[in-house]
Amino acid sequence: MTIDQSKADIPNFRLFLTSIGIGAFLSHFTAGVVTVSLPELTRTFQASIEQTQWITTGYLLIIAVLLPIMGKLGDRYGHRRMHNTGYLLFTISSVLIALSPTLGAILVTRAVQAVGASMFQATNIALITLLMPKEKRGRTLGLISTAVALGGMSGPVVGGMISQWLSWQWLFLIHVPVSAAATYLAIKYIPATGSAPGRKVSFDSTGALLFTALVGMILFGVTRAADWHLASTEAWVVSCSALIVLWLFSRHSRHHSSPFLPLQMLREPVLSSGLFVSLISFLLVNSVQVILPFYLTESTDMTLWASGTLMAVYPVSLAVCGPVAGWPSDKLGTRLFPLLGLTMIGAGLLLFVLLQDRLAPVLTGGLLVLLGAGMGMIASPNSSLIMSSIASSHAGMAGGLLALSRNLGMAFGASVGLGSVQDSTYNAVFVLDIFLCISAILVCVFAGRMQQHTIRSEIRREK
Repeated sequence: MTIDQSKADIPNFRLFLTSIGIGAFLSHFTAGVVTVSLPELTRTFQASIEQTQWITTGYLLIIAVLLPIMGKLGDRYGHRRMHNTGYLLFTISSVLIALSPTLGAILVTRAVQAVGASMFQATNIALITLLMPKEKRGRTLGLISTAVALGGMSGPVVGGMISQWLSWQWLFLIHVPVSAAATYLAIKYIPATGSAPGRKVSFDSTGALLFTALVGMILFGVTRAADWHLASTEAWVVSCSALIVLWLFSRHSRHHSSPFLPLQMLREPVLSSGLFVSLISFLLVNSVQVILPFYLTESTDMTLWASGTLMAVYPVSLAVCGPVAGWPSDKLGTRLFPLLGLTMIGAGLLLFVLLQDRLAPVLTGGLLVLLGAGMGMIASPNSSLIMSSIASSHAGMAGGLLALSRNLGMAFGASVGLGSVQDSTYNAVFVLDIFLCISAILVCVFAGRMQQHTIRSEIRREK
């Protein structure tokens, strides 16, 4: 099975892309449509916000923890099979959530929905990588980035409308016809060629369990970081436990004949640097998205509705620039665009620091355009770069790690942002973000030089 397939393998390219793009849209739409409606759900079920927030937090945590596992299972049993099964599970569970009589039942069925979402999130990039020719991969991944941005942007808007005019059940029923249509399209138009099961090997269940525990501890610690002090007992317990599990996982992986995560994959500079760039870029942008609504309402007397409307500039910019960056990256190569995107994000952060006391709405909108455009320059070219660097037998695992880096970056960014809101240390966070951005640029440059050195060495050996 090779990475570069011809377009002839896909009888109807547009419907193939639509079937995958709907899933990218829905998984982020479903998170946003519920988050904005948590106050209404709290009143409906007469529960505390700490209980109802698990409808969103639990959904995101389960997806993040399961992404690498579902990617690995896609490598073993077939990415098409895992992707389409995820669609079925997501659609059925959405109906079951709406029929749930209690908050407890909602949490259980929402967890099932998260399992389904993790299945198609972990395998959609692998399917594109395996079925799309290299010269069209960047623009295709750019369109998927657009679907993700549109889902994140429209979810809170639709959720607010449902909370105001309809019953809570429509939060989970609104997308059922669309997800059912996506399931049909995926079954009919995603070809089996190029996404068939890989070579059957024993599944490293111990490694999968250790890796899941490690990711779960990291995410739990990150989501609670804003409520803990660095020297608190809880922080020390979680940190020490994570280090122990990391050591056990590393030791187990080195001695297993077919480990859950082949550590030699991470020694590939393109893969490791690409995952780092993905994590840092989402951290940077999400920390700004968390901070700005609070800063704008406190410093400029802007209403929540106005600040929320202004924040929509970022996903619109991302949705436009994602496909735009994808097309030239197919022609000119993918290495340049993440560097350009990080530079644009760094410039936007620097302007936030320099002009923080003079952030008029128009200027803030312009800076958000810069952040969105920078993220658009990074997302699809970086994904294409990562997926081109790995063997097709590991495409699912690499796609799962890429999605995991995105979720971890968003979680870290939210934690950093919320911590600054509580302590009113906005400027310190922007400065920290600038240093992180510079570190990502340096890693990207270093990885590029290492890759060039490796290529030159291989050419000399061949001669």
